[in-house]
Amino acid sequence: MKLLKKSLHEDGKSSMDLGEYFNTFKKGSRKNRKIICSTKHGFNFKKLDQVKTFVHISESPIPTNERSKNIHLAWTKTFLPNRMRTFLFKFYNNLLGTGNRVAHFVGDYDSGCTFCSVGLVLPAPIETCLHIFWHCQFVNPIIL
Repeated sequence: MKLLKKSLHEDGKSSMDLGEYFNTFKKGSRKNRKIICSTKHGFNFKKLDQVKTFVHISESPIPTNERSKNIHLAWTKTFLPNRMRTFLFKFYNNLLGTGNRVAHFVGDYDSGCTFCSVGLVLPAPIETCLHIFWHCQFVNPIIL
């Protein structure tokens, strides 16, 4: 830091703070200036496609911006085990490999719910996130 001050310091000129310095850039720096110079970051997490898709899939009401932020950033919590963090990321970003998604990529794949077919419910309903986590009669008692 001292070397930087020595190399940039000019006698007789006053110093400026970072906000003022970044406002001196004109072309191609608007995003950087907004981030650094603003006092409050008003990012709207409710507008993310992941949140909209999750609300659609789970048939739940649109959460508040604070709740959307917590949902979106849940997988970044370092105190959780890695497997849990991976699951949270995949769950909230609509990336879980459920039967209905795998059937699109693998030919002759049964898209029915694995738990229902093992439990001898025939025909097994299609395995979706909504079915597994909210409607499956075999998984629901375990979750609750």
